[in-house]
Amino acid sequence: MLPMRRRISSKTTGFHKFAAPILLVALVVLTIGIIATRSPTVPIWNLVLVTLFAALICAPLIGFSIRLKHVNIDEEFLCIGNGDNGEKIPLAHIAEVKQTNWIKPFPVTIRLAGYSDRPRKILFIPQMQGLRGARNHPIVAELNRLKSTRSE
Repeated sequence: MLPMRRRISSKTTGFHKFAAPILLVALVVLTIGIIATRSPTVPIWNLVLVTLFAALICAPLIGFSIRLKHVNIDEEFLCIGNGDNGEKIPLAHIAEVKQTNWIKPFPVTIRLAGYSDRPRKILFIPQMQGLRGARNHPIVAELNRLKSTRSE
C-alpha cells in the first residue's frame, strides 16, 4: 500500500516553471541590448535575425516550463498542484505514462483518458535520481503498474 500522500515531482519544479523562463528571457534581452548598444555598426537586419532566432529557441522552452505541474500521489489519486487545493485525478484515469530521455531534466508525461471529452496530459519533472543513464525513472514503472491495477 502507498504512503498517505507523497510528492513524485521534483522540488525544483518551481524553479523550472517560473525562474528559468524569466532568467532566459532576461539573458536574451540583455544580450541583444548589449549587441545593439555596443556595436552601432551592426545592421538592423542582423539584430532582427538574432531576435527572431532567440524567439524561436525561447518559445518552446517557455512553453515547456509553463506546462510543468507539481504532482503528489496517494492511494487512489494523482494530486495536481500544491497543497490541498489541487486537483485530484483518479489513478484509474491514467492511460499512459512515458518519460522523455532526450531533454534534461527528463520530464514525465501522464496521458489521461476517460477524464473529460478530450485527452489531457500532465507534465512533471520527477525527483532527482542520481546517475541513471538512459533508463526511465522508477516512477514511470510505478505509475504504469498502478494504472494497470486500477483499471481492472
